[in-house]
Order: sequence, then structure tokens, then C-alpha cells
Amino acid sequence: MDRVPAGRLAIIAAASILLAGGVGAWTISRPTGGGQAPAMDIGSLSPEVAAHYRFVEKEPDLAVRIPCYCGCGSSLGHQNLKDCFLKKGGYSDHATTCLICNRIAADVERLLAGGGDAATIRAWVDQEYSQFGPPTHTP
Repeated sequence: MDRVPAGRLAIIAAASILLAGGVGAWTISRPTGGGQAPAMDIGSLSPEVAAHYRFVEKEPDLAVRIPCYCGCGSSLGHQNLKDCFLKKGGYSDHATTCLICNRIAADVERLLAGGGDAATIRAWVDQEYSQFGPPTHTP
């Protein structure tokens, strides 16, 4: 049997993870020890990702009306984009490593700055991101 080059093997492994677990496989779990999640400091994140956290924190009423399409609805029980970034009492670490969550947050911020209302932004997100998977159960 021929050997598979390391680079090609890495691509095959990444594709397998995505096919098996969907885009949500891009997220990682961190051990919390004792059942308590440590406080997360968004200052330790990249400036771009930290900006998405700050945006969602500033616009939670809009973020609860926007679905996420990364697979977190079925895998983590998220109901909306807000859940990807914020949880009761602090920040959720989910969006620290999820490309889809961050892309949606950036697009929502851009559309809001351009004068879009919640319904228009929601329709745009649904159209743009439905190709990635099922949405969260966002009313």
C-alpha cells in the first residue's frame, strides 16, 4: 500500500472531523474541574474575536433574535447567537474557536451599522448561512 503524504493525511483527517461532527466540531471543550467554569477573560483573545464578544454583549437583544448555523443548537443546546458568546454570569468559551459564530457576529454588526433592522438582518443571516447546517431554534 502507498504511503499518504503527511499534508494530505492532515486534510483527510480534518475533512473527516467536519463530516462526522459538522462545523460544530471546530469548537473545543476545556476541562473545568469541580464543575465550575473559570471566568473567561476576552482580553486574552485575538482583537477580532474579542470585538465580536463585545458586540454581542452590547447588543444582546438583537443577538437573541439571530440563529447560529454552526451546529451548536443540537450539540450544545444553544438557542441563538447570544448563547455562543454569553452565558449566565459571563462569557461562553464556544465562540473563542468557532469560525461560523464569529462570521455571523461580524456580519450582524456590519448590517446593523448599515441601518439594517432585526428582521432584515435575520433574513440575511438565514439566507447566507443555511448552507452550513441547521439553525438554532431561534424564535
